[in-house]
Amino acid sequence: MHSDASRQPHLLSRREALAVGASSALAGWGVLADVPSTASAQAPPGAVHPDELAAAPTAVPAPIARWDFAAPQAPFAASTPGTAALGQGLGSSAVKVQTPFGGGVQFNGATDYLRIPAEQVGALNLGASTNAVTIAAWVYSTDTNTAMIAGCWRETSTGGGLRSYALFNDMPTYGGDDRVCMNVSRTGTATAGYTHSIHYAANARRLSRGVWQFHVGTYDGSRAIAYLNGAATPYPSYTDSTGATYSKNPYLFANGLNPVASDFLVGASLRDGSPINFHRGVISRLRVWDTALTPEQVSALYEAERVTLSMPTPIASWSFSEPAAPYASSVPGSPPLRQGTGSTARRVATPFGGGVEFNGTTDYLRVPEAEIGRLNVGATTNAVTVAAWVYSTDPNQANIAGCWQESRSDPRRSYALFSDLPMYGGDDMVCMEVSKLGDATPGYPFSIDYAAEPRKITRGVWQFYTGTYDGAQALAYLNGGWTSYPAYTDNQGATYARNPYVYPDGLNATPVEFMVGAVVRDSQMINQHKGRIARLRVWEVALTPAQVRALHEAERSAVA
Repeated sequence: MHSDASRQPHLLSRREALAVGASSALAGWGVLADVPSTASAQAPPGAVHPDELAAAPTAVPAPIARWDFAAPQAPFAASTPGTAALGQGLGSSAVKVQTPFGGGVQFNGATDYLRIPAEQVGALNLGASTNAVTIAAWVYSTDTNTAMIAGCWRETSTGGGLRSYALFNDMPTYGGDDRVCMNVSRTGTATAGYTHSIHYAANARRLSRGVWQFHVGTYDGSRAIAYLNGAATPYPSYTDSTGATYSKNPYLFANGLNPVASDFLVGASLRDGSPINFHRGVISRLRVWDTALTPEQVSALYEAERVTLSMPTPIASWSFSEPAAPYASSVPGSPPLRQGTGSTARRVATPFGGGVEFNGTTDYLRVPEAEIGRLNVGATTNAVTVAAWVYSTDPNQANIAGCWQESRSDPRRSYALFSDLPMYGGDDMVCMEVSKLGDATPGYPFSIDYAAEPRKITRGVWQFYTGTYDGAQALAYLNGGWTSYPAYTDNQGATYARNPYVYPDGLNATPVEFMVGAVVRDSQMINQHKGRIARLRVWEVALTPAQVRALHEAERSAVA
C-alpha cells in the first residue's frame, strides 16, 4: 500500500483551487511564448487532449492532410485517413530528424525532395473541389535561395506546366525576395505577358535564417495571403518590371485553382520533370486544409504551437535505446538508470523507440543515491516536472518515476509521478506527489500531498503522464491537459482541491534514490508498475500548461 506526507491540508475556495501559477519566459531557440492554459473539464475518461484545433483560443478546422514525420525514414505516412504517404523524390535522400515539434525532414538543398504522384494526390487536388487551400509548416531555413516548401506545382521551360498552389519562400523576381510567398494558378502556365507566374502573395516581413518560423499560405478563391509567424503583414503596393503596380499581400486572384491533378511536392518543385527550387533546411508539422483559414485561425495555430520553442532542456532524459540496463540519459552529466536489485526489467520496442517493460512484481530501475546529482531538485530549484509515455496493464497503484523513499526509520520522500492513489482521491488517476519533510502528512498515516488529474487512466493504451511542481502547487496531467478537481473531502472530513494541489512548503532536499517502476519501503518493493514506460524525462522547473500540451502534441502522432 502507498504511504506518505508533510502538513495539514488547506481548505480551499474554488477560486484558489483553480489558480495556476504564472508561467515564466524560458530560454529556448526562436521565439519565447506562452498561451492560456485550457482544462479539459468535460473530457471523458482516458480521452486524448484535443488537438491544437480545440486547444487554441479560436477553433480551427481539421486539416485534410497532415504529416508529422513519425516514421524513421520515407515514405512518411499521413496521420489523416485517406491521404497518401510522402515518398522520396527521384535521387533524393532526405532524412528524418527530430525537431521541437516532433519529427521533421532535413533537405540538403541540392537533390532532396518528397513527392506524392499526381495519380495519388486525391483530395489534395483542390482545384477540382473547393478552389480554396491553406498550407502550413514549421520551417528551418539555412539557405537564401528560392525554395518551395510544399504544394502542387510543376513547370515547363516553355512556360507551360501544371501549377496549382504552392507555399514558397524567397521569390525575388516579382517582389517576394526573402519572404514567405503563396503561389496560385488556374491555367497551370506562366502569367500571360510574363515569362514566369507572378500570381503570388508575399508577406512584407523578411524571413530569418537559422531559426524555426511558421510559414502559412491561404487562398479563398478570390485572394491569396502569405503569413509569417502567425501574421499577414500587408504589402499594399509593388511595381514590377513591366510597370504594373498591385498589392502583394493580399494578392487578388479570382480565377480559382488548376483542376488538373499534379504531383504534390515538398522541398522542391519540378520543371520539365526535374527538381528545382530546392529547400535547404528542415520542415516539420506539414498540413493542408481545403479551406482558407482566417487570420484569427492562423494566429491561433501559431500561438498554440510556438510555445514548443521555449521548452527548457530537461536535466535527465532516457530513451532506452540500449539493449539492456544501464540506460544512459541523453543529457550530458545526468546519470544512467540501473537495474534494481532482483529486477529483470527488459528493453522493448515502443512507438516512441525504446522502452522498458516491468512485470509488476520485482522489476524497477534506479539511480543510486550517490549518483543522484541534479535530480535532487529539493536542494536546488524546489521545482520539478516528470513526464513519460506509459502503457499500464494493471489497476494497482504504481510509481512511474521519482525520488520517493518510504521508510519508517528514514523517510525521504521528495517528488514522484504516480498512477492510481485511491486512498485520498486519486483512484485510477495520474498523481503528482510532493513532500518537504519526507514523512507522512502530519495527522495522517500516509502522505496525502498530491495533485490528481480527475480523468481516469485507460489501461492497455499509451498515455502521456505528466506531473509538475513550481514551489507553490502541484499539477497532474493526462495526455497534455489538466482538469480542475476543485473539491475533495477525505476520510477525516477535510476538504481541499486535488488539481491543482496547493503546497507551498517546497521539496525534501535530502539525497535519495531516483526510482522508476516501483518504490522501496524498508527494503521491500511496493507500488510496482505493470506495463511499459518510454521517453522518460525530468526538468528542474515546472513546465507551463502550454508547454505540457505542446510536448504531447509533438509526440502523440506516434500512437495516432
